Amino acid sequence: GNPYSELWYTWIVVLVAFFGAMLLVMAGPTDFGIARDRIAGIIGRGLGPGYTVDIRRAVIDFDPVLGLVVRADDLDVRDSGKTVVAHVPSTRFAIDAYALLTFRVEVKQVELTNPEFSFVRDGGALYLGNANTEHATPSGPAAPAPLPDAAGDSADGGFPDLLAGLYILDRGIEPQLQMAIDRGFESFAVVSGTVTLLDREAGQERRFPGTDLNVTVDKTTSALTATFATSGYGGRWTAQIDREVDANSGSHVLSALFSQLTIADIFPSLGDDDHLLNADIPLYGRASIRFAKDGSVEDATARLDLGAGTITFGEDRETVLLDER
Repeated sequence: GNPYSELWYTWIVVLVAFFGAMLLVMAGPTDFGIARDRIAGIIGRGLGPGYTVDIRRAVIDFDPVLGLVVRADDLDVRDSGKTVVAHVPSTRFAIDAYALLTFRVEVKQVELTNPEFSFVRDGGALYLGNANTEHATPSGPAAPAPLPDAAGDSADGGFPDLLAGLYILDRGIEPQLQMAIDRGFESFAVVSGTVTLLDREAGQERRFPGTDLNVTVDKTTSALTATFATSGYGGRWTAQIDREVDANSGSHVLSALFSQLTIADIFPSLGDDDHLLNADIPLYGRASIRFAKDGSVEDATARLDLGAGTITFGEDRETVLLDER
């Protein structure tokens, strides 16, 4: 118990960490095999059985903006058939340097650059894979219950899937969001990704190049903001999702605002040139749901506006112009 001795040891730890960080900056990227295995193990457990994760190397580096980072190069996810269903050339994990002084590892930010993902939508399930992937439902928390019918009555604007999607999103991220806040997580980003989506029920496969996603979390207010942009039938469309919490009542609102989405993005058959009916009509809309503290729905609204576009139909490909009103 000498307090001066304890203070001396503390300063030794601080100085060692400081000079270690300085040497790291001067030396450049340093291979870190333990981190590579650790990252692969965490991702593998999160994906569940049937997937294997390989990382070519993991290095510790210093970024002028992000600070201390662990960078995983060439991360590959393979399904049970050994087919690559996700490839990420570069994944960067920004580490809280101050937390390291207390021998804790806190990831503040995650950034994926030029990733390629292959997803399968099968009924209510969405998973990494392709037409040949054998998918086993992972054990864990049950899927969120569907939106109560009464919450969407006369409020969905004729597009009930919008409110249902928001409801499932909110119920799904609730536990993970609080966990992320408790662990000091601040943001997640996907830069110039390519997403391939196979819809088993519809028998359609779509590809979304140039996909960008930015998610930020405010640990003080528990608010979340996400911006999303990708390529669709009418060009590039965007969406913004906000989740705001009322500190007094404990209730929260999840809202989505999107633009330049087209009807063909919602009903892909309308974008198929082989069909007798095609539609190139942009949509602008907003949907929101207010949740009580216990998670029940207090209010839900949705509104969609049509922009100017064209409808093409028949074997002679006749065209009808739709003016914006």
